Amino acid sequence: MPLMSHSAFLHRCFPLFLLLVFSFAPASSFAADQPPKVLVLNSYHRGNLWSDNIIAGIDDVFARELPDAELFFEYMDTKRRVPEDVFPMLADLFEKKFKNEQFDIIITSDDNALTFLMVYRKRLFPGVPVIFCGINTLERYDLGEDSGITGVVEDFDLKSTIDVALRLQPGTKHIASISDRTPSSRDNIFRLRQLMPAYEDRVDFIVLEDLTVRELLDALHALPDDTIILHLNFFRDREGVVFDYKQSIELVARNTDKPMYVAWDWYMGNGPVGGMVISGVKQGETAANMAVQVLQGEGVGNIPIVMRSPNVFMFDYNALKKQAISLDRLPPDSVIMNMPESFYWKYKRLIWSTVAAVVGLTLIVVVMSVNIIRRKRTEQALTAIFDNSLVAIFLLMGNRHVAKMNKRVEDIFGYSEEELLGKDIARLHVSEVSYRYFSENYYEKLAGQEMLHVEYQYRRKDGSVIWCQASGKALYPADLSKGTIWVLDDITDRKNNEEALERVREELEDRVDERTQALSDANAQLKREIEEHAKAESALRESESKYYQNLESIFGSLPDAIVTVDTGMVILEANKAFEEMCGRERGHVLGKHLGEVLGKYHGPCLEVIEHTLATRTAVKEHQARCPENKPRQTVVLSTAPFLDHTGEFAGAVLEIRDITRLVELENRLQERSRFRSIIGKSKPMRSLFTVLDNLADYDTTVLIMGESGTGKELVAEALHTNGASREGPFIRVNCSALSENLLESELFGHVRGAFTGAYKDRIGRFQAAEGGTIFLDEIGDISPSIQLKLLRFLEQKEFERVGDSKTIKANVRVMAATNVNLEDQVRAGRFREDLFYRLKVMVIHVPPLRKRGNDIKMLVEHFVTVYKTRLEKNITSIDDRAMAMIMHHPWPGNVRELKHVVEHACIVCDGPTIGLKHLPPEMNGKGADNGQRGIKPRSTRPQLDHEAVLGALNETRWNKTQAAKVLGISRRHLYRKLDAFGLK
Repeated sequence: MPLMSHSAFLHRCFPLFLLLVFSFAPASSFAADQPPKVLVLNSYHRGNLWSDNIIAGIDDVFARELPDAELFFEYMDTKRRVPEDVFPMLADLFEKKFKNEQFDIIITSDDNALTFLMVYRKRLFPGVPVIFCGINTLERYDLGEDSGITGVVEDFDLKSTIDVALRLQPGTKHIASISDRTPSSRDNIFRLRQLMPAYEDRVDFIVLEDLTVRELLDALHALPDDTIILHLNFFRDREGVVFDYKQSIELVARNTDKPMYVAWDWYMGNGPVGGMVISGVKQGETAANMAVQVLQGEGVGNIPIVMRSPNVFMFDYNALKKQAISLDRLPPDSVIMNMPESFYWKYKRLIWSTVAAVVGLTLIVVVMSVNIIRRKRTEQALTAIFDNSLVAIFLLMGNRHVAKMNKRVEDIFGYSEEELLGKDIARLHVSEVSYRYFSENYYEKLAGQEMLHVEYQYRRKDGSVIWCQASGKALYPADLSKGTIWVLDDITDRKNNEEALERVREELEDRVDERTQALSDANAQLKREIEEHAKAESALRESESKYYQNLESIFGSLPDAIVTVDTGMVILEANKAFEEMCGRERGHVLGKHLGEVLGKYHGPCLEVIEHTLATRTAVKEHQARCPENKPRQTVVLSTAPFLDHTGEFAGAVLEIRDITRLVELENRLQERSRFRSIIGKSKPMRSLFTVLDNLADYDTTVLIMGESGTGKELVAEALHTNGASREGPFIRVNCSALSENLLESELFGHVRGAFTGAYKDRIGRFQAAEGGTIFLDEIGDISPSIQLKLLRFLEQKEFERVGDSKTIKANVRVMAATNVNLEDQVRAGRFREDLFYRLKVMVIHVPPLRKRGNDIKMLVEHFVTVYKTRLEKNITSIDDRAMAMIMHHPWPGNVRELKHVVEHACIVCDGPTIGLKHLPPEMNGKGADNGQRGIKPRSTRPQLDHEAVLGALNETRWNKTQAAKVLGISRRHLYRKLDAFGLK
């Protein structure tokens, strides 16, 4: 930020001064009524620099002029979506969303938002005045005097940019313009050509238009020394390579040292010197000021459209310094970016904060030193308990500032004590809105002497959002500023399982271990200290009492059941969660044997306790059933040795955690994501599972259609296994792998002497499948003769072996599969129409993997588990970048390709995590041609030539089956090509 002059400082502070003065004046007309409501409708998306600058200008004006106004921001996202597609959906959405909202005015940014309102305004916002900004083509709109619409036009000033560039670079002899052939760039170069005659006596123009990236770089390197560059947008080169704003300007800046000038503010800060630029902030400020006029009573018809765009001279300090241009030569009121601050202004806040901190800490040290000696012993005991707790504990004082925290806070939230102590607890909340909501709906309940238990979202230091079980209690309910204590436990995984039913992970709830005994000793020690110092200063007694109550609150608010027993298994202590989980009141169980209290279902609990008592070692997370209170209740049992105050072994601590709901969620999720050996949870797969389940009771012919590698054979096997004939055999036949004579013999069998080589009788696959199912894969490749015999079998359930006249009947269910369109085969005369309709009794379409995006991660995890076991590797995970690459791959080979990719990654992975480098070269882009990422299927070639077939054979080491899959053809087709090309 540049150093502000005294006049600029006063100019900045004057609005604040007016705000303070008028805060004591009578309320405005808006204060008496409801505050005005303003809808801001953006054509593009949040994060688009142009839209964000416009919003910044609107926010600044309303914060200064009408701070009570309620602003509603909507983003139409038409930069990344086709406007004609999203307009109807947005209209329906806004109609429902703003059904009960009455807006006082609407501000639109850019053409698509105004076009949307011209179509839907009467339906959605009848009579509401409209202020537009960022409009390039005003002549497109019919804006009459009574339209209720006005605003500011966006128009760049190319002449002023050229003039200031020539003034700052007086030795310029050439101006090189850079542009592409997009509609906006063609308009830009047209405007430049209109200006060229005015400068022909002074400079020569070099037009770099519609070039490839390579051509552009060569042209930049060849520019004369006395050249300046005029960047007129380069978003797409002649080969179709696309750039965003930053990539476009950085491409030029990195490859030339010539000064560069622009006419749009979004390029600034990335290399250009500057120019007279279109400012999104100024567009937003101008539109907002016009809106304020309307809200203050001015009629829209009385506010003329601003035809001259509010552009500004803007320059980059770093670029000016690089070109040795003095700031004195810049036009008045120029905006300068990246100007370094003076030491005082740069560190002003830090300086005063340091002074205040030093003064404050000095006062605190003086006050606290009086009591530090007397509280030392108590604080040491309490600190040991406090710091070693397995849950995060906060003590909030005053206006919800952190007064004390334990070490577990850093484990859960990532903040150290130095980063949180004395700070507002709001930094742990997801947002300011979330913080206020928590305060209004939960925090104030503590004033009513309530102990609060709530599940809420918080934010870690690294920005990730987690769910926590928060338990809180006020130390003095009448006055929350005197202190509240909070216990937070990370329940992110459990919460995700409850909300999504899709991601079940190992439960992460913290356990209470051997520190329970230390907590009991600390309570006893605290009581003795209170008795010994009964006559001491009242402040010390009050402080000790507070700590005791806090520790008691912590133990009572723990969500897991905790019970402590001595070496004879007699119960010494139990918390409230034990009462609720086991149905035993604390007062009735103390002093009794644990087995007597737990009843007939005490076996697992006694086993883990007896183990700890016998071995003096802990038991970690032993899962067991506990049906006494709930028939399906499942718990996790953990134990730890219990030591007395002298450190001697005195018993054991038992922790019981109820995970019934988690187990049920895992079972439900498992049921919903599998059907036999088929894995999937996406909508297409759930629909497929429903169809398979419905077909289980029907012994009918099924035609399974889908691309290669989608799992058609698995579908057939699942139908068989789940059907009435599951006790019979399941016979598979690959029709494309055999010649016509061999296929006929394979299907129907033959008798001795039926053909050369038939030395003995042989039964066919249909006869072998008696009482079960036969699966005919790639049925689209069978010959007309086989088609006719198959039709006879489907009609009459009978056939004849090759060379035999005896008719054989077979009770066999037929399932067929193909990856070709049989209707096209019928129309082409290559497949019998009557056979097609006989097979088409029940058709199942297996979706390709590219339409099962939600299943990819589940399939990857499944295959990793399979191959790491098979390969005996310690692979535990796959990193986010590799998973993202897999998720965005088109998968022309479907599940089979995915399986092979995971197998490849598991083979080459030499550590616990699969990364990008472990994926096949064609996946991570290293094996792609011409910069194209991913696998380009061979089958997209118009014809298979000698080079393509030979390349596929070499790639698969002459494995003809794999080569056929690579080429996207059948093996029979491949053999014909081998004969044609003379490849043996």
